[in-house]
Amino acid sequence: MAIRRIQQALATALGIVWLLAFTSHSEAQTDYRIIPPNSPVTAGIAHSFFVISEGDITPLPIKNTSALDWRPTTTAPRNLGNVATLSFIPRREGELKFPPIPLLIGGQKVFLRLDPVDVVPNTQDENVAEFIPVWNGSTTPPAILRVGQEVDLEMLTLTRERPRTFIDSPEFEISNVRWWRDSPRGEPRFDTRFYPFYYRPYQEQRGMFRGNERYVRRYKTRFTVLSGESAKGSLSAKLSDSSGDRVEYVPVDIPIKPLPPQPDGNYFTSGLIGDWNFSASISPQSPAADEPFTIILTIDGRGDESMLDDLDFSSPGFKSVSSEMKTIGGTSFDRFRGRFVQTLIADGSNPVYPALSVLSFDTKEDQWKIHRLAPSIRFADIEPLSAALNPSTTPGTAITKPILLNLHPSIFVAFGLAPFFPLLSALAIGAAKKQQSKKNPRRKLLRAALRELDSGRRAQQLFEEKILPLLRDELKLPSGASTGEVAEKLHQSHPELATMLRDHSDASFTGKPSPITSEKLKSLVPKAIIIAVLCLLPLASLRADELEEKLTAAAEDFNNANFKSAITDYEALLDDYPDHPAVHLNLARARLATGEFHLARASAYTAFLLDPLDGDTREVLDTTYRRLGDPALPGSAAFALRPDQLLILGCVLWALGFTYLAIRRFRPLPLVPGPALIVLAGLCVAAAIWRNSTAYVPEQFMVITPETQRQSEPGKPDFERPALRSGEIIQATSLSDDGRYVLVETPDTSFWLPAADLRQVW
Repeated sequence: MAIRRIQQALATALGIVWLLAFTSHSEAQTDYRIIPPNSPVTAGIAHSFFVISEGDITPLPIKNTSALDWRPTTTAPRNLGNVATLSFIPRREGELKFPPIPLLIGGQKVFLRLDPVDVVPNTQDENVAEFIPVWNGSTTPPAILRVGQEVDLEMLTLTRERPRTFIDSPEFEISNVRWWRDSPRGEPRFDTRFYPFYYRPYQEQRGMFRGNERYVRRYKTRFTVLSGESAKGSLSAKLSDSSGDRVEYVPVDIPIKPLPPQPDGNYFTSGLIGDWNFSASISPQSPAADEPFTIILTIDGRGDESMLDDLDFSSPGFKSVSSEMKTIGGTSFDRFRGRFVQTLIADGSNPVYPALSVLSFDTKEDQWKIHRLAPSIRFADIEPLSAALNPSTTPGTAITKPILLNLHPSIFVAFGLAPFFPLLSALAIGAAKKQQSKKNPRRKLLRAALRELDSGRRAQQLFEEKILPLLRDELKLPSGASTGEVAEKLHQSHPELATMLRDHSDASFTGKPSPITSEKLKSLVPKAIIIAVLCLLPLASLRADELEEKLTAAAEDFNNANFKSAITDYEALLDDYPDHPAVHLNLARARLATGEFHLARASAYTAFLLDPLDGDTREVLDTTYRRLGDPALPGSAAFALRPDQLLILGCVLWALGFTYLAIRRFRPLPLVPGPALIVLAGLCVAAAIWRNSTAYVPEQFMVITPETQRQSEPGKPDFERPALRSGEIIQATSLSDDGRYVLVETPDTSFWLPAADLRQVW
C-alpha cells in the first residue's frame, strides 16, 4: 500500500509539473496585451482598440451583431511588437457588451474578452465636418495598383470651426505597401508618415467649399506598392468642434496587379515605375575607335527612385571605362532628378554602337514606355564583320524532316532502272519527242511558217495568217484583237517585239510599207516560239515573300547593332519556319554578336545539319568553335553531305557505272571504271544510312554550358561520373514531369541532365 501511495503521489506531482510547463509554454506562445477603447464611445462612429504581442498576430473573421459592426482588422510590426488594430462602430446607445473576439496569436487561437463600454449619442451634425482622401489628385480610389507603383495620398479634414492646434492627425493602416517614411529620402520631422509643412505635418487653409466656409487641413504622404493580392486597410480621422466629436472611417481594398511582360527589343531597362522622362547626350558624337565617348543620361520624374536599376550602357564591342549616378538639384518630395554618366570605349570588334533606348513603366497609361534617346553610332575606322557573319535576307530552300523525305521518288526509280538505262533512255527520248510534238503544236506551226518564208511566201501575208493568230491564242486575247492590243500585252515582257507590232499596225492604217520583212519575220518567229513556251509556265507571284520581308526587317535590327531585337525576331521566325537554314544561321550570327557563343554554336550546328554544303554556314560554325577555344571545324564539306544528298550522289554514280558498261559493249573501253563507279555508289548509300542513323536522329540536344553534370536522379548530381562539355550532342529519351530535366538512355547507362543546360538542334 505504501508503495502504491508513493506511486500515486509521484504521478500526481509529474502531472502538476507537466500542467505547469504546458500552461507556461502556452502562455508564452499566446502572451499579449490589450489596449481597450476609451469609454464612453459615440454611436455611429468608428472606434478602435489594440492588441500587442511579440508573436505573430493573424486576424480571424468576426461576425457583426445587432449592436455593432466590425471593420477589417489590420496588423503591423511596431517597436513594442506586433500590433493588431480592431475597429468597430456601435449601432445604438446604451451599454455595449463585446462578444468573444477570435484572433490567432503565436499560432494559437485565442478569444479576447473586453469589458462593456457605454455608448453615447452622436451630437455632431454630419454636415459640420468632412474627411476626404485624395489618391493621386483624385477623390476616387484607383481601380488597381501595380507592383512598384508610387501613390500620393492626401487626407483632407474640413471643419466649420478652426481645429485645435494639437488635434489628433488622421490614422491609416494599409497592407502590402511601403510608406514614404521608410523610403531612402529620409524621415520627416515628426514621428508620423506625413510630409512636413513648415514644421507641421499638415497645411491649413480657410476658404469656401461647396458653398460653405470651411477650415481645411491637408495631410500628405506617399507609399510604394509591394507585391501581394491587395492593398487592404483603412483611413480614419477624428473631426471635432464645439458640437462634439465624430470619427470618419474609410475602408481600403484595392487589388494589386504585377507588371505586364516587357516588350521585346534592344532596350536598357531602368526599373522605374511612374511618370518619368529621360534625355541623353553623347560626346563626341562621332568618336574614333580608340577614343572614349561619354553618355550623359538625365532622369526626371515622379516615382520611387529606389527602384532604379544599376544602369550600364556597355554592349558587345563597347567596354565601360567609368560610370557614376548622382542626384541633382530639384529633387524633392514630389520629384526626383538624377544624372547618370558613363564613359565607354570601342574594342574594335563591333562597328556599330546600338541606338540608345530606355524602358520604364508609365502608371498613367498603364503600359511600358520606350524612351528613344539617341541614334546608333557607326565607327568608320572599325572593319565590318566578315561577309559570312552578316545576316542573310534570302530565305533559301526549306529542308523537310525526316531528311529522306527530301528525295524525289525518281531517285528510287533510277536505282532500279539503271541496269537498263541505255535502252530505256533511247525509248524515253523518242517518246518524249513525239509527246512534245503533240502537246505543243504551236511550235510546229511556227517552224512550218519559217519554212514557208524560206520558200518565198510574202512575209506580211504569212504574219497575218499564221503568226498573229498564234500570238492572240497564247496571250489569251479574243480572236478579233487588233495588232495594237497584242503589242500592248507584250509591252512589258518583250518591248522590241511590241514595237515591231505597233509599227505594223500603224502601217496598215496609213498605207505605208509594213516593217515586217522577211528578215524581221525570221527574227520574229523564234521570239514567238519563246512566247509559246513561256506562256505554258505558271505566272510568278508579284507579292514579296513573307519570310524574306521578315528576314529583311530582322537584318535591319542586326545592322543597327540592335542584336537583342534581332535575336527576338529570329526566334519568332523559328516557330513558323523551323526548316529554313537561313533562320538558324542568322540566329547564330546574332548570338555571336552578343557574345552568347554556346547558344550560337547550337543554332549554327542546326543550320549545318540542314545545309552542310553552304560555305557561310561552315564559316559561322567554325567561328563559334574558335570563340569557345575549341579546334576548328573538322572534316571536309565532301564528307558532310546530308543523307539525301549522299543518296542522290550514289544514284548518279550507279547510273553512270551501268551506262559505262553498256557503252563498253560497243566500244573497246577498260573494265575497271564501270565496277568502280558502282562500288562508289554502294559506299555512298552505306554512308547515307549511317549518317541518317547518327547525325539526323530526332530529339538531339547540344550542351550549351561549359560543363553540365550527369544526374542519377533529377536534381541529384552524380560527381563520380564525368561531366558533359559544351558542344556535346545527346539524344533525349523523355522529359521529367515538370519539364526541367531530360532523360538520356544508352545501351550502357542512363542519366538525367538539366533542360536549361541543353538546346535542341534536330
